[in-house]
Formats: sequence, C-alpha cells, structure tokens
Amino acid sequence: MTSIRGVVIPEETVRQLMQGNKSAQGEVYTVLAPHVYSMALRVLRDPQGAEDITQDTFIDVITKAHTIKSPNKFVGWVRTIAVNRCYMRLRSPWYKRRLDVELEDEVVEEDHTTGLDLERILESLDQKTRMVLWLYCVEGYTHEEIGKLMKRSTSYSKIIISRLSKRLNKTESNDDTEASTSTLQSKITNQWRVSLCP
Repeated sequence: MTSIRGVVIPEETVRQLMQGNKSAQGEVYTVLAPHVYSMALRVLRDPQGAEDITQDTFIDVITKAHTIKSPNKFVGWVRTIAVNRCYMRLRSPWYKRRLDVELEDEVVEEDHTTGLDLERILESLDQKTRMVLWLYCVEGYTHEEIGKLMKRSTSYSKIIISRLSKRLNKTESNDDTEASTSTLQSKITNQWRVSLCP
C-alpha cells in the first residue's frame, strides 16, 4: 500500500463524485485515504501531520470534484493535491520551527546492523530530500515534474537521487562503486512495500 499511482477508481464513481454523491465520496475516501496517508507519513515522518494532510486532501477532493475535466485521470489529480499539500507543509515556517524544536529533544541511537538499513538512512534525511525520493522512486514522478513542483531545476532531483544512490551503495558494500538510480528505485520501493508502509 505505498504508491497511489497503481490505484484504479471506476470512471462512473468519479462522475457520481462530481455530482456530489455521498456514497461515491465514501468509496473514493476508503480506497485512496490509506495511500495518501502512507505517502504523507513517509515524507513528513509525522503521524499527526500525515492525518492532517489526508484530511485536507479529501476536503479539496470533495469540494473541487465538480471541476474535474478528465475522470480517467482522477487518481493522478488526487495524488497531485496530496503531494502539493505535503510540499506546502514542508515549506511552512511554523512547521520548520516545530521540527527544529523537536530535533533538539531527540536522541539518536546508533544501529550497527549489517547490510542495508533503509529506515535508518531515511530518518537521517531532511524532509525535502525524503519527498524527492518518494516522488521519484515510489510515485514515479520524473525529474522534470519534481523540479516544477519544487520550483527548482530538473537537475535538483537528479543530484539528490545520485547522491543517495552512492550513499546506499556505500552502506551495502563499503566501496566507492556507484549504484544506478534504477537499483536505488527498486531497493526503496521493495523495502517500503514489504516492511514500512501501514
């Protein structure tokens, strides 16, 4: 239950949603809310924030459903709303200040297990880097789409993914050979699918 992009909502349900049908609203929420929450939790690392993002996303979905132009692209539209909500939260001065206070109180325990410890690596990343990683590796966004969303150049996410590939490869093998981004994408997607997503 990681990526929203694999979910299918029947076009008839979307048309009913556009007309304000409460049953369609409930069905859309039931199917998509766990995916939105999972994405927000992985990006923000904050269960309360992920709940807020999920709620705000579906308020937007229900109140703006009448504006949908292509029912066949509905899931992508919901994903875009959720991603934008996450990004707005990351950019919020209030949220940044709150994170600074929380990080001062946090004690980090060292984990000396062998092999790839993806969860530990992800916890060490800042929220924007984690968001780039999620969008690229799990949601399938292109570097160009990430750049537009974050108001950066296309190379912004390419550099982040390249650095993370090197870092993960060093964690696994302790040498300087580079891992390809497709290997990174596969490792991250598989680990989130298997063990990290609610």
